Amino acid sequence: MRHCLRLRARWLFLVLGCAVFISGCAIQLGAPFKTDQVPSIQVGKTTQAEVMGFFGQPTSRGVKDGRPLWTYLFARLSLGGTATGTLLSIEFDDQGVVHGYSYVPY
Repeated sequence: MRHCLRLRARWLFLVLGCAVFISGCAIQLGAPFKTDQVPSIQVGKTTQAEVMGFFGQPTSRGVKDGRPLWTYLFARLSLGGTATGTLLSIEFDDQGVVHGYSYVPY
């Protein structure tokens, strides 16, 4: 009986260890978003509703210098240490119109 429990425990640890190793092969942050719409952003013209239509829900929302700031982030880090992704930060004025933005593919 004890031998059977030990065997099951070993298999469980082996399966869990493999799952952790496999899931550790690539770490993903955020969700992919359509970067082809980035050139459509116009400072002083594009609204929050339009940005939402282009990219969906932001990864995070915050405030910068008293203005709303939306951030879209998608990053993937492989086991070999290679990082790829995109970062889009959009700052809005008090009327919900784009005040400025930055886009960094890496």
